[in-house]
Amino acid sequence: MPITVLFRTQLRPDLDTAQYEAHANQLLALASALPGFIEAKDFIGTDGERLALITWRSEEDLARWRDHPVHRLAQEKGRTDYYARYHLSVCRVLRTSAWPASDDETKGPRT
Repeated sequence: MPITVLFRTQLRPDLDTAQYEAHANQLLALASALPGFIEAKDFIGTDGERLALITWRSEEDLARWRDHPVHRLAQEKGRTDYYARYHLSVCRVLRTSAWPASDDETKGPRT
């Protein structure tokens, strides 16, 4: 069953966003190369709040990323340097639907 992470953040007002974006892109490249990574999408609200939706194949795959040494260092840097605040939710996907259906959705059972 897929696992989706909802990561809501507000960057510190004095942050060099170019440096932050470069680091975030490095982390995305690392995460997307790991087994079980499905996708990541980022959104920025008009108030500056950011939302990252990251989907993993399983809890075990997410745990591997959570505990990855490079990601652990990034987590600490986020708390000390990047974020004024954040909120993280880990969610189990109960059901999916789409219209029009993609090829992947028409090949297998829906959850």
